[in-house]
Formats: sequence, structure tokens, C-alpha cells
Amino acid sequence: MAKVACTKCGEKGSSKCPFCRSIFLNNQELAYAELVVNVSETDNSVVLTVNLAKKTADGKKRPLEEMMQTLKTLSEQSPGLLCLHSFDFEKEQESSIGCGHHG
Repeated sequence: MAKVACTKCGEKGSSKCPFCRSIFLNNQELAYAELVVNVSETDNSVVLTVNLAKKTADGKKRPLEEMMQTLKTLSEQSPGLLCLHSFDFEKEQESSIGCGHHG
């Protein structure tokens, strides 16, 4: 797999082709955080989707404050979390699937 990097925040990863295939982040904490928080963009706004259970393991309702604290902690521990990533090949790297993309 080729080495890739986000052109906005510098986060590193690997991919057969960042334009055609999945990107696997080197930072596993960030990869986990991106399972909980998804950042996307529309014509007029940036959309932040947080996927946290509404109830705790013992069935109690999770307070909004706790969810907000989790989001704050995730963003502090993984600065690239709120980046709208744009991955490209690192220098002298190229696709391994024959699609023609290269760095």
C-alpha cells in the first residue's frame, strides 16, 4: 500500500489509492474517534455527526453534557478529528491498483 497524507492537517495513512479506495490512518486513536464523529460538508455548512449511545451500559440515559465532554476529549486527543481530510499520495508514491493516480 502507498503512503498518503492529508493535504490540510498532515495526518498520515496508507491506501492502495486515496482517490479510489479506503484510507487506513496510522493514528489508531484518530481512526477510532472517526468512528464516533463524522465531519462532512454541504454547500452551506459543515455537518458534525456524533454517534454515541443515548444510554449507559446500565441503562441510564446519557446526559448531553457527558456527550459534549466526550466530543471535547476526542477533539483534544486527536486534532485531525475535525479536519475535512483531503488525502493525496506522499512524494514518489503511486496507486497499486492500476487506476493511474500517483503523487
